[in-house]
Parts: sequence; structure tokens; C-alpha cells
Amino acid sequence: FVPRETPRTRVSVDGGLRWYGGPSPFVRLRTRRIWEFDEWAFRATHRVYWFQHRGFGTQLNLDFDRWLDDSHFFRYTPSAIWSEESSGVDWRQSLSIYHYITDNRMIGAVVDVQGITHPTFRPEKYEATLRWRQQTKRDWIFFEVRPGLAFPRDNEFQPTVIVTFRLDFLFGDEDLPWTVKPR
Repeated sequence: FVPRETPRTRVSVDGGLRWYGGPSPFVRLRTRRIWEFDEWAFRATHRVYWFQHRGFGTQLNLDFDRWLDDSHFFRYTPSAIWSEESSGVDWRQSLSIYHYITDNRMIGAVVDVQGITHPTFRPEKYEATLRWRQQTKRDWIFFEVRPGLAFPRDNEFQPTVIVTFRLDFLFGDEDLPWTVKPR
């Protein structure tokens, strides 16, 4: 449901089920605002949510985006989350660079650090991943694989191999940064 939308602002409400060892209903309110400055785009996204398995929370993401040329895209994203299950504010800093091989295939590299603010402000995990994203035979289905290394505090920052597989189904006509080339 989209109660308000302009070319630079969008407010939406959604809900559904996620699977966390069993069905977990959720509801979210999301607001997004985009500003453009010369070569840079700045996007602020704020979410307020309730998930059955983790309670109420709020999340703020700030994306600083820049196309470096016709096929290379850079993004810096600081974010913060407060929820009923978080330790103070959970924070994350992320740097990404993507290369569009074709209009429906891209590869990227992402490095980030995640941390907490309570009991002290400190990093909890460092992570470096590669990202392969491929459109399937359908325009609205994307497959993604992300191999990488994580260095979590609870493993004394020793490397841990991680691999994420993801299948995205995109409905509606919203252009997303990873599906659209620069204008």
C-alpha cells in the first residue's frame, strides 16, 4: 500500500510472513526521500516495524550513491537500528562498488563493519563479500549469490566463510538501483 508518492518521496505500508524457524508475521511503515547533487544521489530511508519474532523496531539507512561511469556504481551506506532485541543501537557502515556486466547481470564487492552502542560503542563484526546478481528469464525474478568472509567478535575476529543465496521477486514498477543503469 502506497499512501503517498512523489518523484522524490515515497511512503509505503506492507506486511506479510517471513520464515524464522516457523512463520513470523510482520508489518512495516517505510518512508523514503531522494536528493540529487551533481554526480551524487542521497537517499534516506526510515522504517518502523513490528515482527512477531523480534518485536518493535526502527531502522534508518542513508545511501550515498554515485555512478562512476556507464557500468560502475559506488555506494556508501551508514545505518542504525533500534529494536526491542537490540543492545542500544545496532549500527553498520558499508562500502560497495558494482560492475554491470550486462543490463541484467552485475558483480560487486562489499565491505562493512557492524557494531553496537551498549554497553559500549564497539564493532561486533567485519565482513567482506562478493555479490553476483543475475536476472532470470523473467524480468521480475533475480538470483543472487554472496560468498565472503566474516570476522565476528564472538569468534575472536577469526575468519568465518559465509555464503548467502537469495532469490528476489520484484512486483510493481519501482526502479531499484541494482536493476537500472544510469540515465
